[in-house]
Amino acid sequence: MHLVIVQYAGDYREAYERLAKGGSETYYAQKYSVDAVTEMRKRVESVAVICA
Repeated sequence: MHLVIVQYAGDYREAYERLAKGGSETYYAQKYSVDAVTEMRKRVESVAVICA
């Protein structure tokens, strides 16, 4: 299964990279959101995030 996530705002890639380097969240629960996508990836073939 392939999963595409469309989110209203933000830059998932930037957030992922910043948090992976030990940076801080720029809004409440941002790390939770990034971690949720990482967990989804373990259950499906691929995940793509489109930020509008």
